[in-house]
Amino acid sequence: MIDVSVAQIERYLAGLAQFGRNAQGGIDRPVYSQAWTAARDQLQAWFEAAGLTVRSDAAGNVFG
Repeated sequence: MIDVSVAQIERYLAGLAQFGRNAQGGIDRPVYSQAWTAARDQLQAWFEAAGLTVRSDAAGNVFG
């Protein structure tokens, strides 16, 4: 079991929100775009740091 705090989840979500942020305050992160790839890479790094085994499928979904 992984111990995760609400504050930690909020930090993760805020971190992912930086990838593809637009001028209106939303997020544009189309699949396979540079922002999508950067967010995916960040998620993979967090999974690895948590000691999870990381894999992805043919569509690019990341699992930890």
